[in-house]
Amino acid sequence: MASGNKKQAGNIITEKIAELRHKHPMLDREIEDIKTNHDNICCIFKNGSKIMVVAANDGARSARGNCIVADEFRMIKENIINTVLKQFLTNPRKPPFLEKPEYKDYPLEQNKELYLSSAFLKSHWSYKKFINLTKRMCEGKPSFSCDIPYICSLDHKLILKEKIEEDRAEIGEFAFLMEYVGIWYGESENSFFKSDEINKCRILTNAYYPLSDDEYRNDDIRKKRMKQMPKKKDEIRIISCDIAVCKSSSKVSNDNSVFTLMRMLPDGNGYVREIVHMESYNGLSVEEQSTRIKRLFTEFNADRIILDAQGIGFSVLNELSKSSYDKTIDEHYEPFVPYGGSTSIDIELSKEGKQVIYVFKGYEQTNNNVNVYLKNAFMSKKIRLLIDENEKKEDFDNDKTFHSDGSYQAYKLLPFIQTSQFIFETLNLEYEVRPTGNIAIKEKGRNRKDRYSSVGYANYLAQLIEDEEYRKKNKKKGGFMFFT
Repeated sequence: MASGNKKQAGNIITEKIAELRHKHPMLDREIEDIKTNHDNICCIFKNGSKIMVVAANDGARSARGNCIVADEFRMIKENIINTVLKQFLTNPRKPPFLEKPEYKDYPLEQNKELYLSSAFLKSHWSYKKFINLTKRMCEGKPSFSCDIPYICSLDHKLILKEKIEEDRAEIGEFAFLMEYVGIWYGESENSFFKSDEINKCRILTNAYYPLSDDEYRNDDIRKKRMKQMPKKKDEIRIISCDIAVCKSSSKVSNDNSVFTLMRMLPDGNGYVREIVHMESYNGLSVEEQSTRIKRLFTEFNADRIILDAQGIGFSVLNELSKSSYDKTIDEHYEPFVPYGGSTSIDIELSKEGKQVIYVFKGYEQTNNNVNVYLKNAFMSKKIRLLIDENEKKEDFDNDKTFHSDGSYQAYKLLPFIQTSQFIFETLNLEYEVRPTGNIAIKEKGRNRKDRYSSVGYANYLAQLIEDEEYRKKNKKKGGFMFFT
């Protein structure tokens, strides 16, 4: 047994087999022992057979077996499967009866490989393996593949319909189709962004976690938590806001308001952009959104805010320009206003306050720049995203609270899940080239682009800041140029 992390594979023995053993006395009588030591997890049978757990890495090279089971195999590196796990199957099983003369021509059993996983992106190597095995099965070769959707679990009462509906709403349609229906997802021919470009940017292992109300109200905890992810020299931090508010009731509509936290880290040739946190809301009032933005700005020690103030976004911009009071933590915030030259919108707002807001105006040309800048950032790997949430789970193998407290687990994984939702959302967007030559991005069907817009705005402002810094440096150099 192998998986993306050893503990996950070990659960097959320590939990599943232990459960089956308890329910079925005949199976229990066949088991000699179950070892649960972290370095030696195995189930030993009285007939000499055993099921053992190995880590899916180079350290497992000495193991041998007749059947390998790769659980959540998409989380295992392809070269580990080919150069380590498959090498376990060097010798076929040879039971003692084969030594008898009458069985000298008895055929040997072929060693087996079993691969289990939820679906994922079509650009991932695991999809190619799934397709190859399916083709072999259809050609009558000794292979088998199948897709078991959530309907099977419902039929066998392994999960409740209410839980399915809850997860569908929380994780989004794309993740739901992959996780629960077994549908592999790939971008369409009209997609502006490609999964292989984006997935190469998923390298960040640490997210930023805003303080909870209880943490903020406790002075000692607040001081300690505020030191997380300290700001580097010359680092610039941005909070990007895609606002969704109903005009009539000042409540969020079917769209979500998404706030994205970005770090700009100097790398000698400009800035690398890191998306370290993202959160979405459905139903916050204008006042609540304004207060939340100010609180994030203060905790994150941010330098700039960017938001689209067209239409419904203007109400939040207007609220930001007022002083605010957060009653949940008894905190006051001064007005936040646009800084000089940051907007081309004809607006009348207070000039008194913290000048930190860049007001985005979604003209055709500026929208084109958002799309192109983000595409360039992905292709050049100038933007970094959080890793897959399933990969992140490995960091909590020894965290007992993570495995016993569902709320704590959700809190720790949420920024990583939000990143995955951003990717699924982005890959589902299609583009068209306008007569002017500008690129326009549009939703397909009922899908949204709230997270895409928020990340796009953050990257757009990062590019403007980087261009301005570049101009300043060149201006300082000055000098003369002579032609002969």
